Order: sequence, then C-alpha cells, then structure tokens
Amino acid sequence: MNCLYCGAALPVAAGAEDLRRPALRPLEDWERGLIVALLPGGRASGQTRSGAGDGNYFGPNGGASASSGDDEPAASNEKTLGEAAALVRLAPGQLREFVAAGVPLPLARTAEAVEAALLERKLTALGLKVALVADEELGVADRPPRRARQFEFGEVELASRTAGGEERRADWSELSLIIAGRVHERRIEVEERRVRRGESEVAESREFQEDEAVVDLYFAGRAENWRVGAEGFDYTCLGAGKGLMAAENIGRLTAELRRRAPAARFDDTYRRVRHLLKFAWPPDERKEAGGLRRLRPGKVRPEFVTVVTNETQFTRYGRLLQHFDPRRGAL
Repeated sequence: MNCLYCGAALPVAAGAEDLRRPALRPLEDWERGLIVALLPGGRASGQTRSGAGDGNYFGPNGGASASSGDDEPAASNEKTLGEAAALVRLAPGQLREFVAAGVPLPLARTAEAVEAALLERKLTALGLKVALVADEELGVADRPPRRARQFEFGEVELASRTAGGEERRADWSELSLIIAGRVHERRIEVEERRVRRGESEVAESREFQEDEAVVDLYFAGRAENWRVGAEGFDYTCLGAGKGLMAAENIGRLTAELRRRAPAARFDDTYRRVRHLLKFAWPPDERKEAGGLRRLRPGKVRPEFVTVVTNETQFTRYGRLLQHFDPRRGAL
C-alpha cells in the first residue's frame, strides 16, 4: 500500500484493490493508531466459543457474542483461516487461538486509517467479526488508571482514596466491570567498562522481577477507572475478614466487591490471553541511564537500566473490554 523507501501511498490500479496487503509496521511510542479488534461471534472460527469470566461478551450494538448454529466445520475453514492469518501477519494456529478466546482481542494495530479499513473489509469478507477502535477511544495515555489506596464501603456507594488523600465516590449500581490480572516488571541493570577507546563491554549485570496482583474497576458513564494493587492497599474495609497476606486480601476484596455489586461483570481472562496481546500491544520497554557506580576513588562504571513491564498492556485490555461492554454508557 505504501512505497518501501519513502512511505508514500501508492496509487491503486483499476481492478487491483483486492491485491493490496497491509504492511503493519510496529508503531513508535508517540504514535496514535487504530486497533483492529476481533470480536466473538464470527463464522471463521469453525467452532463454538465459550464465554469468559461470568458471561458472554457483546458486540458494539449490544448483540450477544455467542456463536450461532451457522458455524461451518473447522476443516472447511482452514483455507479461510490461513488467508485471514496472512493478512494480520499471524500463523493460522495463532489466529485459531484468537477466535477461540471468546473475548474481544486486538488482532493488529496500525497508524494508517486506510490500512485499518482495508483489514476490516477483508477480514469481514472472510467471516471474522471485527471492529476498529482508535487509541483515543481507549484513552490510556490521557486517562491513566487512578490508583486507589483505601476503600470505604457504604450501603449505596463506594468511596475511594488515593495516597494523597484525593477522594472519589460511585454508587454500587454504577460499577459495571471488574477485571483481575497481574502486573509484571522486569528490571535489568548493566554495568559497562571501557576496554579501549570508543569500545566497552559488559562488566556486570543484574536482573530483578516484580509481580503484583491488580484489580481494575470500571463504572458506567465514567471515563476513568480505579486500580487496586495488592501491595500498598489498606484492607481495613474488609473488617474481620482482613488477613495477614496481601495475596489473600486482594482475593477477599475482589469477592466483597462482587458481592456488593452483583450486576457488575467479572473478568479474569487476562492471564489466559496475555500471550495473544503482544502482537498488537507488546510490553513496554524503556531504557534509562543508571548513573555512575563508584568502585574505588577515581574508578567508576556507567550503569544502564532496561525496564520491561506489561502495565500499559493490561490497562489497554481492560479498556477494550469496557469499550464493548453494553453497560459502559456515554463517556
């Protein structure tokens, strides 16, 4: 669709529209793009998809996502599955995992609206149910999760406070979606020593990993979401149910939230589908200068740090589920 050298859009010859193929280059951190989201309910899967969490997901028009009886046998769809997989740069087996997941998932991400429209048209023609979602609609960069440190349970409302004392309130009836997952962070510290002019080698490296259970709360008609991390949360709201371990308390807190807001949907599919999210939403990786480490007087080594985390990926996944939730309301 574009010139390999300068990136300019190429003209389309008459009758050659169906020959076009998207490039799907990786986007830079500063770029905004469009997600081609795969929704449950298409015919190309060749199998019945089970619901995730506590029920079926819905499409943008509120229709049930459960597969109809019109699904064709899997064997007759292998060619179609292969064509669809080639369009989004996946192996047929990987695409089969996407369509069997039963939840909305990002198939591809592109900065080109024409490219996204082409993918939507071709994948729909192959029997997949897809929709386009702009990064701005998910609002991850503009509306990061609000980290809650304390809850106060009322009869009709939930009060949340941050570490800085900022307070938010919401009726239990507004709580529409509860998403459980885990946030991982991998930190690699490397020390370098100079061996000759202009050249250096790794002298020492260290790796640290952190893993935290998190729960995100989404409310009908609200653009923001609240996040509870297992570490650093005040579980006093649990009363006599508060335990000694954070891993135990986060589970009890989730159960209490679900009990007080029975109409809220619960989803814990992130861990199951996380490996499928990396194609459109790879984990964030940033490099930092770690400063100088003093070994002895007059002898120092420069340090460099690489941090890899899935926090933004988890936030995007939650926002995508909220986007296709029928109770989200006007944001």
